[in-house]
Amino acid sequence: MIVYEYPFNERIRTLLRLEDLYDKFKFFVVQDNPLQHHVALATIYEMLEVAGRADLKSDLLQELERQKQMLMGFKSNPNVESNRLNEILSDIERTSAALIAIQGKTGQHIRENEWLMSIRGRTIIPGGACEFDLPSYHAWQQQSTEQRRADIRRPFRRQVPVVDGEQVERISARHHRETRAILAEVLQQRDVPHPRQQAYALRQLPIHLEPVGVQPIRNIVRMVLHVA
Repeated sequence: MIVYEYPFNERIRTLLRLEDLYDKFKFFVVQDNPLQHHVALATIYEMLEVAGRADLKSDLLQELERQKQMLMGFKSNPNVESNRLNEILSDIERTSAALIAIQGKTGQHIRENEWLMSIRGRTIIPGGACEFDLPSYHAWQQQSTEQRRADIRRPFRRQVPVVDGEQVERISARHHRETRAILAEVLQQRDVPHPRQQAYALRQLPIHLEPVGVQPIRNIVRMVLHVA
């Protein structure tokens, strides 16, 4: 079964892109080959571009505040498991605090690093990261696996928190449904009102397919999206 996710607004589209890039980064950074670490480094640059949208931070803070206010409405309800609810609220507050603490433009520390930016400037050119173009980068690639991995993770740790996959998923529409599912678990009586339904921001399309080639799959996805 293949599950396609179709975003209905630009915010969710951006979050899904960040999540996809973060998954790629996690895969390549734990590999051992210098070529794989090159892809991990290039992925950081891609995340920098996606997360650099001016209004992304404010959008996420507004969404987190909306979730917080929705959940706060259950604080005084005796039928709600307070410990579980407090855990969710604390999680949201930590994420908000991390976002508020960000100063300046996303990834500014990377933009101010001359060596990292020289690599970025060459990687956008086909074949531009050859050893004769970037001799210092070629020398870095000969370092130990542990050293390269640590050097890649160092600038990533200071990236904007929304690049963190866990926080991206926490805010995404997919996990809105999981938050509502958690609330359903902590509500102990059926007569407790559930949160008001929000407008759809994401649609998941599960498709059962046999191996039929790329073009038939493309046609089926287009048809399903049109019907949706």
